[in-house]
Amino acid sequence: MTAKKPPVVMIHGAFTGPWVWGGFTGKFKSAGYKVHTPCLRHHENKKPPASHMDPGSLVKMGSDNSNVGAGSINRSESIDMTMAALIAQVLPNGNMVIAGHQQVRVNNELRDLAISGIVRSQDITPKNTVDLAQIAEARVSYGGLGTVSDVQQPRYGSQLFDIIMPW
Repeated sequence: MTAKKPPVVMIHGAFTGPWVWGGFTGKFKSAGYKVHTPCLRHHENKKPPASHMDPGSLVKMGSDNSNVGAGSINRSESIDMTMAALIAQVLPNGNMVIAGHQQVRVNNELRDLAISGIVRSQDITPKNTVDLAQIAEARVSYGGLGTVSDVQQPRYGSQLFDIIMPW
């Protein structure tokens, strides 16, 4: 005696109808199961998506982003100084590679000035000075550490957020 197979009940989801099980019901029926696909409320007249539904409208996604803010940084600095530099290398043509570095602390701010470049011997004045305009490939770096510099630097969280989501 063969055991009677239990009935199979297939329930569709909220946005579909009994038609969603069309590919499965035949397989269960041919295997001897009695298949029930009841229609849930409000889905009685729904048709399969191929006849009336745009698959692109099944999922709608979007986002909105808004940032409002105001800020202002006013900074004015002037560098008027004489700075010592060392000859780091003498090139085969007689030109000299120079490098200099100086730090000045003012009101809990450490100002850091570095300069490097190439100087011709004929541009050195009798007072042993060279004007900045006479330094070829001049690289001047001026910055600082302290309260004012910290406030002008975006916080790490803001920097990370800008890297992850730059728009």
